[in-house]
Amino acid sequence: MSYNSQSLDLLNFSWIMNNMSQSMWEWLTWVFKRSDNGQCLLF
Repeated sequence: MSYNSQSLDLLNFSWIMNNMSQSMWEWLTWVFKRSDNGQCLLF
């Protein structure tokens, strides 16, 4: 029983990490769409 709860915790953690990563990429995409080439080179 504890094995299942541990694996569920890991799945929940990976889901959170995937969401954080996705949000970061969305933010970077938003920044690049609104900046000119010079500003993009700073990144």
